[in-house]
Order: sequence, then structure tokens, then C-alpha cells
Amino acid sequence: MVLAFVNTEDITIGAGRCRDSTDTIDLVNTGTITVIIDGGTGINKLDTGTESGNTWYAVHVIGGNGKATAGLFSTNAASPTLPTGYTHFRRVGWVYNHSDNNIQNFVQSGNSNLRRCFYLETPNDYTEVLNDASDNSGADVDCSTRLPATADTAIYRFHVTAGTTNVLNVRPGSTDSPVIWASLKDTEDERFLGEMPCGGTKGFYYITYGSGGAQSAITALVMGWTETL
Repeated sequence: MVLAFVNTEDITIGAGRCRDSTDTIDLVNTGTITVIIDGGTGINKLDTGTESGNTWYAVHVIGGNGKATAGLFSTNAASPTLPTGYTHFRRVGWVYNHSDNNIQNFVQSGNSNLRRCFYLETPNDYTEVLNDASDNSGADVDCSTRLPATADTAIYRFHVTAGTTNVLNVRPGSTDSPVIWASLKDTEDERFLGEMPCGGTKGFYYITYGSGGAQSAITALVMGWTETL
């Protein structure tokens, strides 16, 4: 049941099977389900309300006695409003709807409850969380608008710029963790692309070294995330 981006309003849920959220029945999808975010409410649409920008939408597979397996967008990950006759559901992923009511382009991979989601977007518009930022006292960076609540690992790209012989250190979490995850030196024009645990904090901590015009600076992008469904 891998999710796929179709366009800014539609996604698909691939064939597969899973247990429902209460581990009571199997939900089986033998084909491809298209779910539409701007088509109103009901089966293969929103569960309730109208489309909202700057919003994470849970993607659910739904089923019921005598009902064809279908999809549903909901802002509620744990208790979506089910269409009449549908009694079971299971969340199979997330999509992010931007301020312009366009679904963020993505690629999801994984064929079990372990899923990866990679963003395919213009960095300045959607994935960039820092642009040539400096803080030699250390600072937390909140990435919660780029990562869903259930993400356990973030995929980042860090680039150190400016300065002469100064270093940038990046650490997981939203506090000054004792563990340095990436250490980049600006004279070598270094970049880091990799995973860091994000947990409940949905962010990271960084510190740049140097002073004045010589202080190093960081540009940071959230490239994707992983979760356990």
C-alpha cells in the first residue's frame, strides 16, 4: 500500500494488505486507489470539512462489510470520520498540503510498516529551514512544519558556508545534545546528507564557530523522513 504523488490534488494508494487500526480484520486492496484532496468529502476524498493549506493530512485505507476498500484524507490520524457503511481504517502515510492548497511532491518507499518519504520540491519554497544562519551560542531549529508528528527520523542536508577556518556542529533533538551528529568545516565546502533521529522534538540543534564576518553559517534542508506505521 505504497503512496504515490500524482499531481498537486491527487495521490494513489498501491495494492497491498494490512491489519486495521484495532488489529481486528485485514484491509485488502487489489488495485490502485486514487484519493482526491479537493473533491469534497466522502469515499476517496476528505473525511470532513474543506481542504486547508499548511496542513498535514493522514492518509487512511478504509473498509467495511460489503464495501470496497477505499482511501480517505483526514487531519485526524487516530480517529477519522468514516463514510456511511465503513467501520475500519488504518493510516498508511501522510501528505502535506501547502498554503496554496497544493500537495507537496514526494516519493514514498517501503512494503511493510517501515516507510520512507522523500521530498521532490524547490528548496527555497518548501524544504529549507535555514539559509546562511549563524549562532555561536547554539540554537534550536523547529522542523515541525516539515515533519509529521509520527516521524522518528529526519533526512537532512546541511551545508556550511562563510568564514575562513571555522566549524559547524549539528546535533539531534531540540536541546544541546552531547552527541555531535555532523561536524562541517567551511574551508572544505562540506555538505552532509543523511539521517538524524528527530523523535518528539521534530528539530535539531546547531552551533557555528567564529566571530564577526569570519563566523561560519549553515543552510539546512529537510529532504524527507521515516516512520513506523
